[in-house]
Amino acid sequence: MELSNDIKLLKDLVHALLAKVEALESENAALRAENADLRSRLNLNSKNSHKPPSSDGLSKKLQTFKGAQHYARIQSFTSTLRKHSMNVFLNLINVLDRKSIVFQAG
Repeated sequence: MELSNDIKLLKDLVHALLAKVEALESENAALRAENADLRSRLNLNSKNSHKPPSSDGLSKKLQTFKGAQHYARIQSFTSTLRKHSMNVFLNLINVLDRKSIVFQAG
């Protein structure tokens, strides 16, 4: 009689574990589908979707070493301007117009 109770408990445990495996497999499939959707969205840009080129962002421009160097140089310059409480936009225009910039001690 004791053995039949153990077998019943083991059968119940196996059924519970199988149900849990089924639920986890279903959740896994849903997460894989969501992951695939998000990855496909991540790969969209102005060349393969309706998005405008301005939405491509800096990441596409930074994929080359030269692009990263340009970005770092501009970022350093604008950071210095902010540190000295200078107008970033106007000073970038001055640089593009080849006018000199004078940093004043604040």
